[in-house]
Amino acid sequence: MLLKSLILMLVIAPSYSLASGYGYTKKKCESSIGANVVLPFNELNQQIIKECMPEVLYSWKSREKINQYLMNMTEKNFLPFGDTLWTWRTPIGTFGYGDFALRIKLKKDLNIFWNKNWDESGGCKYLSETQKKNTVVFGYYGGKNYSEYVICSSEAIESWSYGTSEIQIEMQNEYKWVERNKSNPSKYDRFYKTISTPQFTDTDYSIENYFNFSIDGKDWSPQALKKKFANIEELVNSTTPGAVFYNKGVKKSRINHYLVSFPDYFNL
Repeated sequence: MLLKSLILMLVIAPSYSLASGYGYTKKKCESSIGANVVLPFNELNQQIIKECMPEVLYSWKSREKINQYLMNMTEKNFLPFGDTLWTWRTPIGTFGYGDFALRIKLKKDLNIFWNKNWDESGGCKYLSETQKKNTVVFGYYGGKNYSEYVICSSEAIESWSYGTSEIQIEMQNEYKWVERNKSNPSKYDRFYKTISTPQFTDTDYSIENYFNFSIDGKDWSPQALKKKFANIEELVNSTTPGAVFYNKGVKKSRINHYLVSFPDYFNL
């Protein structure tokens, strides 16, 4: 039934796309420096391009942390992550940080705050309580070819999910995209060295591979990623799989949660 609904949605609303692996379609949003990344930022004029902000973000969490979120959910705070939620643009880009990826659909027309210097708050400390509800922090530090997004309030989120078959498919599609392009380092971010390097070590984060970076003790090995794929497959096929959760006032539509206008999952 879900498949039929998705097909119907694509027929009647061709301006929307499911994550397909074909990459981002807004050429003006692609980086002109270094690897072919997609940023809401123009390096030439140092300006944020608001319409280039992703519609969907991902944040890997432990099974225990997700259970904690589920136990503490309220109508006012339907994703109780605290003060700072660090996220990435693709399903498996930061797989070393947890057991499962939270898939976060952002509200439309949010503001972007550019945080130029890394700090523990992710940039949330620079925002007022009102701004936190309608703003996503874009971290782009020192002109490095690296970006992340920080959410400071669950009010900026339309819906979120974990452990679903749709996320499993997105992860598989992203992995296939990396496999197709691993011979060309300009096509994928430094994290993807972990997928295509059998014996991954810290030396893979050398200056020749973008810039020096500490992986802070997390396991980014191909073996770890394989285990994460097994985790989500087990959960999806269990009697209690993951689910989609909706913010107050949002239409509860699983189709809307997984549809995007411009699939940028595979071009960091």
